[in-house]
Amino acid sequence: MACLEIRLLGPFEVNVDGDPATGFESDSTRALLALLASEPGRAWSRPMLAEMLWPERPPGAALSNLRHVLSIVRKVLSDSQSDPRFLQADRNKLSLISSPELWVDVVEFEQLAAADPEEEGAGASWERAVDLWRGQFLEDLHIRAGAEWEEWQVVTNERLRRRLAQALRVLATESERSGDFVRAIPFAQRLVEVDTYEERAHRQLMRLLAATGEAAPALAVFEDLRKRLDVELAAQP
Repeated sequence: MACLEIRLLGPFEVNVDGDPATGFESDSTRALLALLASEPGRAWSRPMLAEMLWPERPPGAALSNLRHVLSIVRKVLSDSQSDPRFLQADRNKLSLISSPELWVDVVEFEQLAAADPEEEGAGASWERAVDLWRGQFLEDLHIRAGAEWEEWQVVTNERLRRRLAQALRVLATESERSGDFVRAIPFAQRLVEVDTYEERAHRQLMRLLAATGEAAPALAVFEDLRKRLDVELAAQP
């Protein structure tokens, strides 16, 4: 088990040495750690972080806020500035140290989801990636920040969502090709939830349900898509 575990998919969660981390005080503090954890080892510019999190404050005040929340993060992680385990900081930059002591679900998810189809065990990697998905990226973290924060969160979530959809699509398709329709159905159902307007995914789910004798649920899938397209896009499937 890693000494520091950070989950950004779904609700924001942090465990330090096996115990839930507490004392963040504010969502801005959580947001700072989320930014650093999204790319362990990346050195973030202090002015960039301050501008992302407090765009409406003067630069000096924003940097002061950054120093304050950084001190809280250090306290939460029981990290020492003189002998850091997790946080690397100097006057200009901050980073979360990439080491075996750190585990971040987003990092693990992307590595697993990007498995080469030609490699042995790729299917198992995609399944583990799917299991890591507890919800959208930072779904419960809401802060009053600027356009840069919003863009970063939206773009990151969309990138991860697309990776999830691709993993589910491959798992459902491979299971269907092998004739294991029962195994394929849960993957196809999750794919429809992730790609709500993707007609190909809905057709596959309908086909799988029909193949297992579930005609009524198959028709319900079509009716749900028809209503959604009509109400939200004024279109027909």
